[in-house]
Amino acid sequence: MSTREFEVTEVVGLSPDSSTRKVPGSRWSDYWSLTPLTQLTTRYSPNVQQIISLLTLDLDGSEWDILGGLLDSGVLKRFRQISFRLRIWFGEENENYRRFYSWFVRLERQGFHKLAFRHLQESARDIVFVSL
Repeated sequence: MSTREFEVTEVVGLSPDSSTRKVPGSRWSDYWSLTPLTQLTTRYSPNVQQIISLLTLDLDGSEWDILGGLLDSGVLKRFRQISFRLRIWFGEENENYRRFYSWFVRLERQGFHKLAFRHLQESARDIVFVSL
């Protein structure tokens, strides 16, 4: 059986739940279309048994809305590696650190293990998880 590999890069707004919606963009006449990750994975990989190699998320401050919804949806089990770029600000409330930690624990419970961590700037960190 042959496998087919291809790379798709798409810059999209992710919906924090299972609904498609529009949110205001940078100008009053612009809108971002937010798409559920389950819809994107089905578009590029309709076979639900197929594992997708890598998901890269630059959440740009929207971590609170997105990560919880992705973990609840179960869609992350379709990916071999997940790379997050997170923004953690100096002086961030302890509640926010606890929330990140609980998400990472939930990822581990779903079969992912932290592979790499990189501190990029004062506020940005890259974290890569791999499914074993």
